[in-house]
Amino acid sequence: FSALSSEPVYGETAIELLDQLKTKHYASIEIDDNFSSLLFDKYLDALDGSKLYFLAEDVQKIARYRYTLDNSLSAGNVEPGFDLVYTLEKRRLGALKD
Repeated sequence: FSALSSEPVYGETAIELLDQLKTKHYASIEIDDNFSSLLFDKYLDALDGSKLYFLAEDVQKIARYRYTLDNSLSAGNVEPGFDLVYTLEKRRLGALKD
């Protein structure tokens, strides 16, 4: 398994999407720590909603992103998302070996 990596265009896209949410969404959306926490929960659920792969230690480790995703994405940094996917893939591959 080779680690996924981001490309500059992903960060540029994140910045553009956040701008669209702030300025053109029908409901005003604040890109803040509350948004970050909601995004974190939704992303975690999308990756492993059945809670089959992530271990408690994984969730504790990646919880450091809960309130920083807004800042990362606003700066064009999508690495936290890749970190979550990489952690998931390690667990899924490990489950296949068992």
